[in-house]
Amino acid sequence: EIGSGLVGSEMCIRDSYYASYDNTETGAFFTVMIVPIQGRQDVFLDDEHSQYYSITFDGHDAIWGDMFEGQMNDLLWEHNKLACSVEGNISLHELIKIAQGIVLE
Repeated sequence: EIGSGLVGSEMCIRDSYYASYDNTETGAFFTVMIVPIQGRQDVFLDDEHSQYYSITFDGHDAIWGDMFEGQMNDLLWEHNKLACSVEGNISLHELIKIAQGIVLE
């Protein structure tokens, strides 16, 4: 669990958003990235050290990446032509809770 002791930084560049949060007490961390989908884009996923699953949360079709034997998790989804990602060394349950707190208009 993320808990207290959370330290973060945020950065907006043009239409993109990036934030990184670290828990100084537990070593837990996660990042949030939201970027516009523009034209054709290629995405490369590491399939050597990761397993990917199709999941759904709050009506969003998403990809869950279980990386490095459970040491990292990545949650990817699309919303209104925005590519969204929450990644960290926290559980999928925690990633989904973070994703549910993101408001995209």
